[in-house]
Amino acid sequence: MSTFNVDLTVANLSQPARNRRVSAMVDTGATYTTLPEEVVEALGARPIGSRQVVFADGREEAWPITCVWATVDGREGSTFCPILLVLDAECLRRRR
Repeated sequence: MSTFNVDLTVANLSQPARNRRVSAMVDTGATYTTLPEEVVEALGARPIGSRQVVFADGREEAWPITCVWATVDGREGSTFCPILLVLDAECLRRRR
């Protein structure tokens, strides 16, 4: 597995003018595109349910999920996104 960074645009499915350009770390072993809560709120996207998220250490949590339109390097499509509610990196390290 490896990681690298890309710039992408995410948008509200029903209101494409509500969009944000974000820099994202791509993890080739990840299943979902995870977005910070502040980005989801700026898009006006709403949670549509929840999904179990499994961490590398085996822990599992239920995270709210939304669906957005994503554009990367000219390719675009809808994607399910768990909403990252903890934005402080130090908090994430303490949760391990």
